[in-house]
Formats: sequence, structure tokens, C-alpha cells
Amino acid sequence: MKRILVTLALLLAVGVSALAQSGRKIYNKYSDMPEVNATYVSPAIFRIFRHLPEDMAISGDFNILPLLKTAKGLYSLNTDDAQVAEKLYADIKKYVTRGVYEILMETKENGSVSRIYTVGNKDTVTSLVFVNQEDGHASFLCLDGKMPRKQIEDLLEEAED
Repeated sequence: MKRILVTLALLLAVGVSALAQSGRKIYNKYSDMPEVNATYVSPAIFRIFRHLPEDMAISGDFNILPLLKTAKGLYSLNTDDAQVAEKLYADIKKYVTRGVYEILMETKENGSVSRIYTVGNKDTVTSLVFVNQEDGHASFLCLDGKMPRKQIEDLLEEAED
């Protein structure tokens, strides 16, 4: 019985790790395409954020610095090419609907769909995915790290105000 539990725990850990790799795989698949704007932010920049004062806001509307201090990497893709956008959105949909991610928030407005997905436990988010799709456009942003769920929820609440 103990061996079965250990095996299941290892499989779950490998599954979550593989999904974190999927954000990087999506980035790698699309980042070299001329129709795609791509940005990668390495863990090194997030280590720099850890040394900034806590009250220093780096966004005009709300302070995201505490969240960024816990991040480990960021992958961002944007395209206005309709064919590439369709393929990108299909890959993102496969990525987040594998059963581990839960939807945190969804907004639908004038043909645009935006969603925020998370994976982690009740206290910590290990991956935060933002997806946006509208006519001929798709955006993907994946933030990896060990981010306190409460900080993310507070930021979303603050952004809605």
C-alpha cells in the first residue's frame, strides 16, 4: 500500500512538472514566428525584485511587486495573425484543460474572451496562466513560481475596483 501511495505521489509531481514545461513548450513553439511577439523573463530578474522595497509600486494602478518577488519565470506570446492566433489558442486550450488547472476568472465582452487559470494548492499557486482571444488575436502569459494564492486573489480584487 505504501509503495502505491509513493508511486501516485511521484506521478502527480511529474504531471505538475510536465505541465509547467508545457508553458515553455508553447513559448518555444511560437516565439520564433515572425507573426508573434514573444517575451521571456528569466528567474534572474525576479531575484532582483526580491531586493526592492516592499512599498515600491511598479504598476500605476496596484502593487504587483510582492507577487513578482515570488515568481520564477514568465512567458508571453501575442499575435494578430488570425491563422497563428487560432493555432496558438488551440494549443493553449489543450494546455489548460488537461485537468490540473482550475479557472480562476473569466471575462467575455464584445467577442473577446479572457481567462485566468491557476495550478497549485489552496495556499500556493505554482503556475498562473492568462489567456485572451478575440477576432484574429490571441495572447498567452504564463507566470511560474511559488506565489501565495491570497496575493493573487487580492490583486484581482484590487484590479476590479
